Parts: sequence; structure tokens; C-alpha cells
Amino acid sequence: MMNREWEDFFGVEEVYDMADAAADTYVGAKRDAFAALASCINTNGCVDMVWMMDASGLALDELTEALEGAIYQDPEIYDIYHADDQGWMLRAQYLSGNIKTKLETAKELNNKYNGRFEVNVAALKAAMPEKVDFEVIGFGLGSPCIPEKYYSLFAKEVLGLFCLPEIHYSTALGRWKILISPKARNAVQNIYTYGTKRLTALQIMETTLNGGTVKVYDEISRSERKSGVAKVLNKVETLAAQEKQKLLQSAFQEWVRKDPSRVKRMKEIFYDTYACNVAGRYSGGFLDLPELDTEHFTPYPHQKDAVARIILEKDVLLNHKVGTGKTSIIIMGVHERKRIGLSDKNLVVVPNNVLEAFERTHRQLYSQDSILLPP
Repeated sequence: MMNREWEDFFGVEEVYDMADAAADTYVGAKRDAFAALASCINTNGCVDMVWMMDASGLALDELTEALEGAIYQDPEIYDIYHADDQGWMLRAQYLSGNIKTKLETAKELNNKYNGRFEVNVAALKAAMPEKVDFEVIGFGLGSPCIPEKYYSLFAKEVLGLFCLPEIHYSTALGRWKILISPKARNAVQNIYTYGTKRLTALQIMETTLNGGTVKVYDEISRSERKSGVAKVLNKVETLAAQEKQKLLQSAFQEWVRKDPSRVKRMKEIFYDTYACNVAGRYSGGFLDLPELDTEHFTPYPHQKDAVARIILEKDVLLNHKVGTGKTSIIIMGVHERKRIGLSDKNLVVVPNNVLEAFERTHRQLYSQDSILLPP
């Protein structure tokens, strides 16, 4: 039995289905190699060439030839260990992530090792996303990929400042900070054109960089409070500041578009940071899920695909719609990681209102699991 998603997952035209021994489409080494690969992922959660050689009785060169296009050796791992049987991974793992960076690395190490990674280079070139037009790029004040110097230049030129402000991003705090001497702030554009009576344009800009919506508060006397004052939202001044916030965003976008060199650089930054990243496509058709209570529950294909992703990737977002079985996916995923040995103890954090239902579902799927619940 052939499965199109299974074929796409391995990247070959036809794939022997391990679940149906009668469909003997492949013979000899190719059949044994794919059977060993599926069994290896089910057992180890990764591509282990030594394990597969023992399981299939095939030599390393026979395995790599039979599985060409389905698995790739990571050039960086080979560069560290110089071992032919180390660093192998599935097609979906290797041809995902930052393709541009991987291609640059593959080219460099392919030259270093006399064409050893030509297959990698060709596959990565084919997987490289096309560059996008500038008009489809969404950007603005606060976009994390924009260099700090662009924000400083914008502030000086558009706000008419007397010197270049220091604008820095703290990765530790996750916040932007604008530093400039008080005298340098006395510009008409900073105080009036893009500022309000209560906030300068630089203050509005700093709030915008940090993803906030500007608000203006008045302090009023409140004797019942320890501080003696309370902050009350000034709706009129807040509305005025928010209008200037929108004006600043529009001015920044226009400022970028005016200079072709900035447009070119923004396109490069966007492509290198976001557009050249490819999401891996996983098929769970090979998963056995040996300890799952299949008498009372049969997972849908998309659920098995998600479980495969949980097994094979370090970080996973299950961006599925409500009612598509995310709870069961999580339970199967954490159970498989525990069974395979990828994790020792799994901690699942859920809202209090679904704790009982989550536990009940887990016991229905895996009645043998030991579950520790909060008191």
C-alpha cells in the first residue's frame, strides 16, 4: 500500500510501506533499508546508522545508497567526528530550518571534503525559498530584525535631533532603550510635529519599539491610599498620543522606502531572518505506537504526523484548530518520548479547568502510565 505523504516524507518516488508486508514493492537491500529506517525511528527516535546496520544486516554503503534522498548526513557533524556513520537525519529534518545558512555550510564543507556533500548542496538549492517582493514585507518600529542604527538615523533625520541618539536593544530584558542628552531633544519635530503636550516623539517611539500602546495618565489626590495619589487615564491626551504613534509608524515606513539602499538591505534582512526558513513536513505513517490502547482509540493521520514532529524536533507548536485532538497528540507525544528514551520525566502544564479531563484522556490512551498529579 502506497501513501503519498509517506513518499513526500522520505523524498523518493515510491516507498515500501512497512505496515503491509504483502505490498512487496521493494526487494532486497532497498526494502530492508526502509524497514530498518522505520523501525529505527520507532525505537530510537533518530537515524542511528549503527543500529540500522545491525537490524538489516546491510553495510553502511548499502544503507546510504538505498536511502539516498530519504536521509542526509549533516556536514557539521561530520566535520566534528569525521565518522561515516554519524550525523545522519531524515529528509524532513535536514531540509528544514534556515536553508540559506545550511546551504552556505554545505558548500563550504563540500569543498573542504572534496565533493562529499554534493547531494546535500543540490537538495538545499532545490529547497531554497524564492525571494519576496519588498511590498509584501511587513515591518515597522519595533521589528526585531531591523538594525539599531536604522532607528537612530530615522530619529535624527525625521525628528530633527541635533545629534544621533543611542538606541539599544537588551536581549536580557527584551526591551529597547533610547538615550540622548536633554538639549538634543529640543527640536520642533520631536516636541510638536510627532509629539504632544505630554509626550515627546522619542518617548512615543520608545514605547512603540517595545510593542506598547502609548497611554497618558494624570495623578490625582487620594488620601485613602498609602501613596496619597492615584493614576487616572487621560483619554484626550491618550488619543492624541496614539495618533502621533500612528504617524511615527507611517513616517518610518516612508523613510525606509525613500532610500533604495535601505530597501535592498531590508529585503536581505527579511530573507535571511525569516523567508529562508522552511518548516519540516512530517508524516507519522511509520509510527507503531506500540503501547497505545488501539482497541478504544485510533489516531487520525494528522495526529500521527504531529506525534512524529514531537519525536523528531526539539521545539513544537501544535497550531491546530479546536477539536482536532491536540490533547491526544500531546499525550501520545510525551509517552513516545518517554518510551523511546528521549526524555526521562515529562512535565505537562495545563489549565486547572482541564486537568481532570486531561488525566482521564491519558488513562484512556495509556492505562499503564504512572501519572503524578498536584494535590
